[in-house]
Amino acid sequence: MSENCLIDNKKDFSGLLWSIHDSHTDVEIRSPSGDIAWAHRALLASFSSFFQNILSDPAVNSHGKIVILLDEDIHFPSILCILRLLYSGKIKEPVSHSGFESLVDTIQLLQLKMVGLEKIPARFPIIPETPLPSPIKPQPYLTPNSLSPVTTTKIQLPERYQCPLCPNKYEGLSGVRLHLAVHFKRQILKKISFGPNRVVHCHICSVTTKSPLWHFGVKHHYIKDYLEPSLYRKFFSSHRYFNKADWTNSDLAPIRLPPPMPRYHLAHIGRASSSSSSIPSSSNPSVPQIPLPLDKEPSYYDKLHFKCPLCSETYRGLFNVRRHLLSHRRDEVAGKIASLSPEANNSSRCFICSQTTDSIVVHYAVEHGLAKEFFSPNVYNYYFSDNRSTKTLMNEESILSDTHDPLSLDTSPYVDPQDMF
Repeated sequence: MSENCLIDNKKDFSGLLWSIHDSHTDVEIRSPSGDIAWAHRALLASFSSFFQNILSDPAVNSHGKIVILLDEDIHFPSILCILRLLYSGKIKEPVSHSGFESLVDTIQLLQLKMVGLEKIPARFPIIPETPLPSPIKPQPYLTPNSLSPVTTTKIQLPERYQCPLCPNKYEGLSGVRLHLAVHFKRQILKKISFGPNRVVHCHICSVTTKSPLWHFGVKHHYIKDYLEPSLYRKFFSSHRYFNKADWTNSDLAPIRLPPPMPRYHLAHIGRASSSSSSIPSSSNPSVPQIPLPLDKEPSYYDKLHFKCPLCSETYRGLFNVRRHLLSHRRDEVAGKIASLSPEANNSSRCFICSQTTDSIVVHYAVEHGLAKEFFSPNVYNYYFSDNRSTKTLMNEESILSDTHDPLSLDTSPYVDPQDMF
């Protein structure tokens, strides 16, 4: 009568071990350089008398998780090979001659009991070692203050950032910012309404995105609701979407930059004669090209550059700065719109006037005044009031700024938005 067993053979048992090699670990092995590997104390104590002596100590065994610091003479890549060998029973990666010697030395140093150790060389594809290129020799130079040659070497390395919630490291702030959003993925995605094929239409900036975790969690600072304030300031202080100020009890004066210089493109003088009768026609290639204005002249408000009084971001056109200001109060505006109908944020049709628009949030804020209670009177009347003319804009600017007129092209400094709080 055959015995019933959950695991039929050694292959299934090796697969079971490898499937849990990164779960429920209770031993953390660290190298002097900061590299970390995880394992189970039962497996290490079964194969290594070195680890068995350490883990059998009552003072060590009482802790829930044990941290083992390796000496500098222990080759850490060999530790990773040994762990893969213990869990899966094989190593797929090719090992060089020097790497195999380090592996054997580490096995002997840790007193591992491995059956068939003499057969290991036949399982490893030995690859020849390629000579490393000779390093670049630094060039000596003379400093201005001395005549003795000074040799310097400057190496530019990419800056790495370690996640404060786990040991992972990333090159650049964008990588660690997205990784921090992954830690709170479940909470962030609960606030998002997905469409077909996991496509999300953003109710804040009216764009369609297939990366909602980055778009909402990082770009629209949803992560700030779950991250500690100290970590938020450390990793997101330089992000332009995260310079968010408090609008409570603040009567801010908006800042508007002077209009930019008109854009031109180069056109041949013969081509220009068809649209301008004052320029004589000529097909001579030797005639120099002249700058001509663009055919479609933008409107007055499209030519202006508006500066956000909260985060000092500059936007071209009144519509863009309106959409940006609404992103600062995204939760309040979205809740106000949702009070009209549960589907109001995800629809392009207005539930008040039945008008269809590509930017429904800006429509509710400008046409129906839904954002009036979330902004100071000066800011709302300046940015969101409709039916504004050039004369009205000039009068508002003179009222809001007594010492400086941003419409003038002088070189006087602009008001720092941080001084307004």
